[in-house]
Amino acid sequence: MTPAASSWPDQVAVTVTFDAGRPVALDGETVTMAEALLLTGQLARAHGLVDTGTSLLAAGAAVLATAHRDLAAGAVGPVSGTVRVPLRRGETWQQRQVA
Repeated sequence: MTPAASSWPDQVAVTVTFDAGRPVALDGETVTMAEALLLTGQLARAHGLVDTGTSLLAAGAAVLATAHRDLAAGAVGPVSGTVRVPLRRGETWQQRQVA
């Protein structure tokens, strides 16, 4: 199991690896779908990308959806590969999606 996001350094991005459209690793560490959602949700909350009232699962889903969208740009069908998603402290998730 991957360490809790709170134990990661104050990183500025997270690398997400997808296999056939499903997240399978974060920063090179193998994760389950549930772990990917929770850990990316913790990172999003820690970096101020979402309100504290937003559930970790919803925050994680937003991070993973953005990563998948960035990777799949122009692709047809399930995608595999790795993408790095910037985490900007102090910005809301909505601001990140527009950037």
